[in-house]
Amino acid sequence: MALHKRFSSLSPKQKNEVFLNTVDLVMNTIGLPRGLRDSIRRAIGVDKLIDYRYIFDEMVKGQHCFVYDKMYFTLNVSDIKRRMEAVD
Repeated sequence: MALHKRFSSLSPKQKNEVFLNTVDLVMNTIGLPRGLRDSIRRAIGVDKLIDYRYIFDEMVKGQHCFVYDKMYFTLNVSDIKRRMEAVD
């Protein structure tokens, strides 16, 4: 069951989870175990994560989020993914 919330009403931990889930979608690691995803994320570099965070923060303002299978995503996740892929 999907649950909708405004991004601004999420806790800081949940907001970070939305960002990390979006990064996992961009890197196609969303189906992997959490530990493996974390190690892959550490390997991509801080500069790319900063670029991803800038794009994410810019596009997430005023958006709704939904919870699916205990993972949070924004409703405009496909637009954010497209912009982040352009950074590569």
